Amino acid sequence: MAEVEANNRTPPPQSRLPSVRVRKLWWGLIAARGAIALGTICATEIARADDLEPIRFVYEAPAQCPDLTDLLSRIRARTARFVHVDRGDDTREFRIRITGRAPSRGSLTVAGAGQRPATRAFAGATCDEIVATLAFAAALAIDPLAIEPPPPPSLPSVPPPPPPFPASPPISPPAPPALLPFPERPREQPVALAPFVGSSIGAFTGVSWPVAPSRLYGLGAFAELHLPTTVEPTLRLAVETASSPERDVGAARVFFTRTFGALEACAVPWRPARDLVLSSCGRFSAGAFRARAQDVVNATSASRLWLATGALARLRWHLAPAVFVDGAVGLEAALWRDDYRLIPGVDVHDMPILSGLVAVALGHDLP
Repeated sequence: MAEVEANNRTPPPQSRLPSVRVRKLWWGLIAARGAIALGTICATEIARADDLEPIRFVYEAPAQCPDLTDLLSRIRARTARFVHVDRGDDTREFRIRITGRAPSRGSLTVAGAGQRPATRAFAGATCDEIVATLAFAAALAIDPLAIEPPPPPSLPSVPPPPPPFPASPPISPPAPPALLPFPERPREQPVALAPFVGSSIGAFTGVSWPVAPSRLYGLGAFAELHLPTTVEPTLRLAVETASSPERDVGAARVFFTRTFGALEACAVPWRPARDLVLSSCGRFSAGAFRARAQDVVNATSASRLWLATGALARLRWHLAPAVFVDGAVGLEAALWRDDYRLIPGVDVHDMPILSGLVAVALGHDLP
């Protein structure tokens, strides 16, 4: 009986053990290679973070144009090698300014520590088009290769899966109809880099003293030119006529009138807010100063040359994309002075050397 039982025992299934070990070795190899690939990607991202350049963006545009967030997203679509900061001593500053609605004009000024600012000007049919152009120019200033998208990170190769079971020969489908090739989309081209000169017109009212015995109240008009250079100069040509209330001198009444033209030059504007601009200006004026007497025997009038130079500060506020108001306050020094008297020997007015002025203007930016 012992011999019969020994012959009826079935040997253990030793033939399946090598297959289980091979499968475990196979999946272990795949897991190790996946961990190596994940570590490579993380190291690449950390290296990219160290290459980010901190940049401060100063953005000035009309209300209907895209905001700063939209502009930064368009720049990041071109390049990711920067980070926007609010301040920094050693960071570059990108000053972006847009004026007008249709057509629109824009400028990009890049200023770095210890470097001379560089300005580029652009023109476009719409505000959205000029924002896209400025975003493209800013991306190129950050990364010269921004026009080319970065290549995707390479992953380690995975062993091919085992061959599938043989399948029946496929049935060839009928040939599809011929399709026309899809036209290739042309690459976006920047708008021509051409400098532009902005202009504005407007009217103003002002008061000055003590040029005459009483305050001189005036009205005038002006025209401006804005030049796209590093210091952003503005030239204003203005004409004004001003007169004073009558003054009693004895039995006579005396009136003063001043008619002149003025040339003002402003530069290096400071923008405390998006729609506010503060500028320092120099001023030169030339014209005629006239005194007239009434209610006196043999009353006459006298006209004298008016020449003066001075300095003023101007604060401008944009109420709308193309409409602004500004206020100015300053001092003038008379280069030509006269004393006015009634004969016989009645003093009317001794013109001082220094006089003050205050003016308020309403203007419009021309397209």
